[in-house]
Amino acid sequence: MTLSYAEKQRIRGMLADKQSAKTIALEFEVGEADVLALAKPKAALSAYMCFARENRDAISQEVGATDTSTLSKVIGERWGEVTDRSRWERQAADDRVRHDREMATYQAGLNAEDAAEKARIASAASGPSDRELERAEKRQRLQEEVEERAAAPKKERKAKVLTQAEQTLAAQNKEIESDKAKSAKQRLNFLLGQSDLFKHFGLAKEADASAKARHRKRKTEKEEDEEMMKDHKEEAGGGGSSSGGFEEKVRIVSQPGIINKDHGNMRAYQVQGLNWLANLYQNGISGILADEMGLGKTLQSISLLCWLREARKLTGPYLVLAPKSTLTNWEREFKNWAPCFKTLLFHGDKEARERMLAENLQPDKFEVCITSYEMIIREANAFRKFSWRYIIVDEAHRMKNEESKLSQVLRSFSSHSRLLITGTPMQNNLHELWALLHFLYEQEFPTSTAFDSAFNLNCKVGSVDNERLP
Repeated sequence: MTLSYAEKQRIRGMLADKQSAKTIALEFEVGEADVLALAKPKAALSAYMCFARENRDAISQEVGATDTSTLSKVIGERWGEVTDRSRWERQAADDRVRHDREMATYQAGLNAEDAAEKARIASAASGPSDRELERAEKRQRLQEEVEERAAAPKKERKAKVLTQAEQTLAAQNKEIESDKAKSAKQRLNFLLGQSDLFKHFGLAKEADASAKARHRKRKTEKEEDEEMMKDHKEEAGGGGSSSGGFEEKVRIVSQPGIINKDHGNMRAYQVQGLNWLANLYQNGISGILADEMGLGKTLQSISLLCWLREARKLTGPYLVLAPKSTLTNWEREFKNWAPCFKTLLFHGDKEARERMLAENLQPDKFEVCITSYEMIIREANAFRKFSWRYIIVDEAHRMKNEESKLSQVLRSFSSHSRLLITGTPMQNNLHELWALLHFLYEQEFPTSTAFDSAFNLNCKVGSVDNERLP
């Protein structure tokens, strides 16, 4: 991965603040060597420092002390007793030469980066860059190839014969996509009803466009009667209308009946959490479960799938994504609390993955797939074939960078609903929260511009800059 000018500057600042190279490498998704290459050369040693480095171990053994304060005091006394210091002064002089040489190279590199950045800015201001010209030429070539193919005589295509597994998967995906389309209107009405703030992110325009589209075609009396009957049935079955604000469409006061009571019972606050999650689903909403550690976020997530199975007769498929270290815990919790589910722990080497892709990751072979971030990235094409009823991401703060490979891959998946589990939805700044919302509501929060402007960090903490809202 090539680091940008701004990223290099930021890494140098983090190194100056004594942050570890390993931590920085993980954040920017580069190697530690790439980070250390940007570090400033070590300062030149003084004659005293050369003396201390050479004699520290011997003095430590002599006085029988290892703590820094005692050793520093003794070394300082010994240094004061030395009359001929020429030896260490020569070492210090050699190290200054080394430092000056490395600093010259380091400064030359900085100057080159500054010059390249200024040239890039100037080039961008003056006209299209070489990259843009190259892309234009490529688009032209592709357009010519498309026209040639269009002009060429068409070959008869043989109709593809789907296997039984492919037919089952297509039917399963079609059902979930249909439910997903129905919940889109519920989601829009829900978000508009929550706060006037959402209207500033383009949701009001979307609602107006939807209303105009409905009015363009006048409905017959029969169509109006059928719609009224349909709404009446949904209200009777769901517990309320979807218009305006958060409305409880279901009221859950006890744990689902298929929860394994022999293993234990849910606590009252966990049942309340299930009630909240179920109503999110009923309103067509994805969410972030941000309870603190130890409050049973895993159990609440499993109970949601139990409720969907018991109350809505929905058996999946569900995708649970978690760190590699917690995969077996998720599998164990499903066996303990919800043994009714057919779970698939998707993890292993290349040979094991190929076997599971061929035998286990197939329609009707599983209901819940539990896998890690690494497996999702490596086998993205296989997971992308499914339309998922629910995608649950544990330790979701890993997705705070919307440009990371994990975030990009997961956004390409199709799902009816999504749930992020994290005790720290925001660690450093509000942009990280937007990255999570972008994954949950990609259409409603397509870019961070309006979000960052609305929640101006220069304002008082917790306030919204209404003047900057459109």
